[in-house]
Amino acid sequence: MGRMYPVARTGFGNNISIDHTPLRIMTMLQTVCRMIVMWAIFDIGHARNGPPKILLQPQQSLYYSAVSNSSIMLTCGADGSTPIRLSWERNGVPVKFEKFENGGGVFDLNHAINNPAQTDEGEYICYVSNDLGHTMTYPIQLTQAVLDDHSKQNIVYDETAEQGSPFTLPCEIPYSVPEPEVYWVKITTTSSVTPQNRIQYDERITSDINGNLHALFIENSDTGRYRCVIYNSLLQKTTYGPIFNLQTTVGSQTTDPELIWNSDEFPVALHGSDVMIRCIVGGRPLPQVEWYDDTGAPMRLNQVTDYGRTLMLRNVRFTDARWYQCSVPGTTFTGGVNFQLTVEKSPSWIRKPNPIKANVGEQVSFNCSASGVPEPTITWYIDTTPVADVPANKKPSRIENTQLTGSTTSILHFMATSSFTVICEASNSHDYIWDGTFLYAEGKNFDSSI
Repeated sequence: MGRMYPVARTGFGNNISIDHTPLRIMTMLQTVCRMIVMWAIFDIGHARNGPPKILLQPQQSLYYSAVSNSSIMLTCGADGSTPIRLSWERNGVPVKFEKFENGGGVFDLNHAINNPAQTDEGEYICYVSNDLGHTMTYPIQLTQAVLDDHSKQNIVYDETAEQGSPFTLPCEIPYSVPEPEVYWVKITTTSSVTPQNRIQYDERITSDINGNLHALFIENSDTGRYRCVIYNSLLQKTTYGPIFNLQTTVGSQTTDPELIWNSDEFPVALHGSDVMIRCIVGGRPLPQVEWYDDTGAPMRLNQVTDYGRTLMLRNVRFTDARWYQCSVPGTTFTGGVNFQLTVEKSPSWIRKPNPIKANVGEQVSFNCSASGVPEPTITWYIDTTPVADVPANKKPSRIENTQLTGSTTSILHFMATSSFTVICEASNSHDYIWDGTFLYAEGKNFDSSI
């Protein structure tokens, strides 16, 4: 048990003189200040002496363009007792190494990749080690940007659409990293594709997340030549879909509402994010789409956008997980489309493991707890090695795992035999987080209350 500190009374007890209150308050403040200084000395000392600890984490995912005169900088910073060694590996192969024999503060090892090529793509990890332990950064996925040429960009299709009826032109977006911007243009000449010809979406014309162009009903003025444009901003590269030569024919003045496209009927949204649920319903006159929740209550006007086609739920909470429906009451589309929203959550910390200073032979415990939906899986690493694979002298005496609805807790119990680093990783199907700390084992007496 830690040392018990006496609590100074402040004048509420019957036997305490009010005249002594200012002195007692000053004494209390001095005591608090001394405790803060003691903690600061402890923290600073172990920021420079002990097993290594990562202080500067790099960005976890990076895209790059393989063009000349460009560069990528991967950063890594740590502290710990010297001599300390920092190294970068790509797909398990060392690419840079540096050893610091002495000094203090933060030790940096930045890895610059000049004029990156396809061969630089891969997973990068910075490892840090000294005589007391090993640790590492998050894996960084370095991915080369790419935009494939559209396989049909030299093809011209002749299409005929009936006025008054819905009509769709497909885009077929080619492979792109990162995701491209997609838009449509109406071409006035055989070679002119300019931003001025970009189609502006309105209550009659829209597109879906797959880049397809939808007319809720066709007009005579829609006659013309169309093509989709796919633009990768990182590469500053553009490719084009096929040209559609559209002709219109006379049709009906009125058509019943007809579902053209809808988003996933079983969407999954992350807690705290925004989610869009869409129904594109065609017909003439334009259908008035309405949205309802599972109680039959209409959704608020500020939650419906894009001329009624989109239900926008912002900063989603678990209470938003329910059924929603789009429909056009009083028409053949009264039944509409039902959507069941599920809300899940990426892992977040409830409790991170704290650094421990202990005598050799002392019993210690590391506690790690995270929330998430699905419940996170907690994995422990000792000196960057999964706990199941560490040597016997570093294996925990036992591991306690507790999983409740929406959270997971794991406790490692050790007898301190040597110094080492500890990493707790919490992961679920959406993401992972981890945090590193250390056990600093020494032979002299240690007061665990400090």
